[in-house]
Amino acid sequence: MNRVFKYAACLSAALMLLALPSFGQNYTVLKVNVPFDFVIGNNSLPAGTYVIYRSPAIPQIILFQSGDHKVSVGFQTIADGAGVRDGASQLVFRRYGAEYFLSQVISAYTWPNPRQLMKSPRERELLASGQNPEKVIIVSK
Repeated sequence: MNRVFKYAACLSAALMLLALPSFGQNYTVLKVNVPFDFVIGNNSLPAGTYVIYRSPAIPQIILFQSGDHKVSVGFQTIADGAGVRDGASQLVFRRYGAEYFLSQVISAYTWPNPRQLMKSPRERELLASGQNPEKVIIVSK
């Protein structure tokens, strides 16, 4: 199991490094104000305004960048054909008590499908303890 995790981590890091040059050709997917601290994978991000980019060269990689450019986090996603699309660009979070985990990014105009994130180790731990998440949606302006 540990060996598989190391392989997956190395593969993810390699994909991120490959994606960096293509972010010079990136385009803004959406801009959103998140009013609470939240988690993406193993990264905790503070509340604030974020610009979300997606690389045309590697569309499964999404980059979050804070409005003040102090925080940047890239992460891998998968297409979610079952996602709800109501015509609005939005971020979907799962909330467990005071902890928020980004679960889905939906761009109403630029992607054919919503992008789904994998659950973080902390979120899997909360689920295993029997906690049920509440869905929280933030709509982009």
